Amino acid sequence: MKWFIFCSFIFINVAAKRTFEGYKVYKISPKNVNEVRFVKDLQRDGIGQLWDDQVNVDFEARIMVKPDNVENFLNKMDSSGVGYKVMIGDLQRVINEQMQPNQIRSSSYLSYSWDRYHDLDTIYKWLDEIVEQYPNIVTSVVMGQSVEGRDIKGIVINYKPEKEHKTIGMIEGTLHAREWISPAVVNWIVKEFLTSDDPGVRIMAENIEWHIFPVVNPDGYLFVIPYSHVNISGVLEADNYSDMYEIAVRGAEKAKERYNTTYRVGIAAEILYPMSGTSFDWVKHEANVAVSYLIELRDLGEYGFLLPPAQIIPNSLEIMDALIEMDRVTRLLGYYSKSTLILVVDVK
Repeated sequence: MKWFIFCSFIFINVAAKRTFEGYKVYKISPKNVNEVRFVKDLQRDGIGQLWDDQVNVDFEARIMVKPDNVENFLNKMDSSGVGYKVMIGDLQRVINEQMQPNQIRSSSYLSYSWDRYHDLDTIYKWLDEIVEQYPNIVTSVVMGQSVEGRDIKGIVINYKPEKEHKTIGMIEGTLHAREWISPAVVNWIVKEFLTSDDPGVRIMAENIEWHIFPVVNPDGYLFVIPYSHVNISGVLEADNYSDMYEIAVRGAEKAKERYNTTYRVGIAAEILYPMSGTSFDWVKHEANVAVSYLIELRDLGEYGFLLPPAQIIPNSLEIMDALIEMDRVTRLLGYYSKSTLILVVDVK
């Protein structure tokens, strides 16, 4: 019997020396298809750059406007009657604030800390340190190479290498290079699997062989400029929908207990937007996965992908709470006893 659990998380770091001084970000709320078309035309005409992959009726869209275009943008918005408001008054100031360490709350393990966001070299160095620190439990692994030839590096955490029939879990991060928070959360989970004495964490860590890749998009992580927003939502896709919904709802409820963060639960195309080529879809289709999830991280749209470092630890804690509860409910529903089951949790 073999189980496979798949999780995915996402994040980036600033490498380019471009400045966004004076750039503004606006929230726009299209109420009908004509207003959706108007919003899309703002980008087509070079007036602003949308931060959202999709623009839909009754969903807030975010658009970045450079200083030279602000007056034109405001004139068009005022004449159109489409609702809007300023989300970020100076994008560069927010970027600068995000790159400063959190002075109020911090945590670290070996050379890695959760008071700031880190570059790719720092993450890879930390993974090497983990392997050295736990030679009988952790091994290094390379999934492959990126388009530009960089290693997609990860680790395997296996407390019971002698066990023949095992549950195999996979956590991957940084599918979308612009999402800063994901590798920080992935690495927090690594730390918890190795150091936590919480009974729920120990069950997950010691009864599953974990394959963990904090950055599966190293090219983008190094070079993409950080902008756009993060949805807070849980998304599930599965044939056994009632069980999957139960697992997801219980996880969302548990995540809310700590900081009152709301995670929506439903079908991806309904609460986010239609998407294809996703990890949780691919694994489900190609490997006959019975349980498949996508969990998106903070925030509510106030900061976009520029989530302040002060929220790294709170987000990590609530996601860990959710995963422990989802694991518990999955076990209660009997899925770990089914020989052909593969569980996919894609967190980004």
